Amino acid sequence: MSATTPSVEQLRRLSPFDAISDSTLQQVVNTIQLITVPSGKMLFKRDDERTKCHWLIQGSIDLVDKHYKTLRVKDDNDIVRYMLDEHSHYQHTVVATAECIFLETDLNALDLALAVDQSIERQATTKPNKKKSATDDDWMSVLLQSRLFELLPPANIATLFQRFVPVNFSANSIVISQGDAGDFFYVVKEGELTVDREQNGKPLHLAQLGPGDLFGEEALFSDEPRNATITMVTSGILMQLDKADFTTLLAEPACEYVTLKAVQTAIDAGEQTLIMIDVRFAGEFEHHKLLDCVNIPLQGLRDAMLDLDPAATYVVTTEGRRGELAAFLLNQGGFDTFILDHGH
Repeated sequence: MSATTPSVEQLRRLSPFDAISDSTLQQVVNTIQLITVPSGKMLFKRDDERTKCHWLIQGSIDLVDKHYKTLRVKDDNDIVRYMLDEHSHYQHTVVATAECIFLETDLNALDLALAVDQSIERQATTKPNKKKSATDDDWMSVLLQSRLFELLPPANIATLFQRFVPVNFSANSIVISQGDAGDFFYVVKEGELTVDREQNGKPLHLAQLGPGDLFGEEALFSDEPRNATITMVTSGILMQLDKADFTTLLAEPACEYVTLKAVQTAIDAGEQTLIMIDVRFAGEFEHHKLLDCVNIPLQGLRDAMLDLDPAATYVVTTEGRRGELAAFLLNQGGFDTFILDHGH
């Protein structure tokens, strides 16, 4: 196999690269390569764990399923806009039937890029009667009322409140700069803030934050740079939690997994309203619907929460960081949420 780097124009013709921002695409283009596979060679084998993602750019391939049924796919078929075999373990063996060129990228790198691009560091500004100041008890009460804290062991809760550090900020000071590394999670104790992003060279206002709002979790989940700038409008106090404590004490315990068998049992029992959510881009979802899901792309999840049934149980079916972040945000929003374990 030989490899070269693809162009941005080539990527834009493929899903999900056709839906991500220019800045994200520029960041990931160097992690993607074009590989040449001779006729008769196998690209990947059925049942192997998927660690790479592939798109057919040129040539033709056979996809062979577990019943040895073969589907011939050529480069002029519209299906080649989409990733070959999106399952966590391949459902097909893929063999080149002519010399082929494939676009290849690391699964983890793509997962990171999509999670970062679809996440927006903002909070829905729909809380009624928001206070303009908060006491020590107020900001703690906000966290304790979140479903996130129902999922935490009592020892974690006590430790968390010990680890939060109050930090004073003056008016017009920048708390987070777009492009910075993600190092802290924040709760607004006092003050008002604005969330803005530079997008395609233009400023874009995203949201306003105030007492009781939480922010900063997206970059901590993704290990990628901040995707927005957050600035103090007034002077205030933010409660700050470092990345290590956020991950071990809050994020990991808040992500609960459930098997497909358990989901089906709950549906059959009919004792609760259970809704499965896929947070991939609409193009990804339409091409490869894994289950009977509602598609709510991650970047629109916060706004969509306004219309979700608070009495329902939600199962996020998207694998990787996007699924984890979606479950965290839903739990944070007070919804009973689980992540589907695709391995069982």
